[in-house]
Amino acid sequence: MGLWRVALFRYERADMDPLLREGSLDRIVTVPPFSPPSRYRVLGYDRLSDVPSLSRDDFHNINVPAISAAYGDAARRLIASDPLHFIGNAMIGYGNFSAPSTEYDHLTPDRNRMGFHVAAWRVLTGLPLARLVDRALPTGTTGSVFLVLIPLGLLVHARLVGRRRREGEAIERVVREEAALIGAGALVLYTALVGSALELGENVRFKFMIEPLLLTYWTVVAVRWWRLRRTG
Repeated sequence: MGLWRVALFRYERADMDPLLREGSLDRIVTVPPFSPPSRYRVLGYDRLSDVPSLSRDDFHNINVPAISAAYGDAARRLIASDPLHFIGNAMIGYGNFSAPSTEYDHLTPDRNRMGFHVAAWRVLTGLPLARLVDRALPTGTTGSVFLVLIPLGLLVHARLVGRRRREGEAIERVVREEAALIGAGALVLYTALVGSALELGENVRFKFMIEPLLLTYWTVVAVRWWRLRRTG
């Protein structure tokens, strides 16, 4: 469902009508994603379950997997028709993902209670500069310095690992000694990709899962890079 919402962004309803008429898209896309399961009964998603909790009008409903799969199929068809459009939407999602977590909509009460902390974090993450840049964008946001630091940290770590291999260290030793940092980098990359491509609007909540890890990961990578620079 999230993938369909991202794929659909920046399209008008008129763009979908020809695809619906020719049968390229399932009629399910005429219903907003994440609607209550009862909205889909007229489209044939009317299975019943003997388990009471699977027959309620919520996302535990027995029909939800089939509903989600239908949205996923429609999303893949739409993406295949214009991959660059989807990539553009995912980049907008990445900008949302890169925003400081303090800006998450549902954290307003917390922001109001933590005025100094929030103000300092906004400055440290470059939010004022990002907002200046955003004024020149037609849509989306640059988020914060996370936008640059996430891929930069991964690239610097990859170069550090590559240097060890080029200097002749055995791959078994490199993998063993880098395992924790490689795992951290993989989790950061996975979360950034999923948080950008499968959501549009609340992407920053995905980053909650990895912010402490990000700060640790960047610190370790930065210290290693600095020591390498000093020793040549």
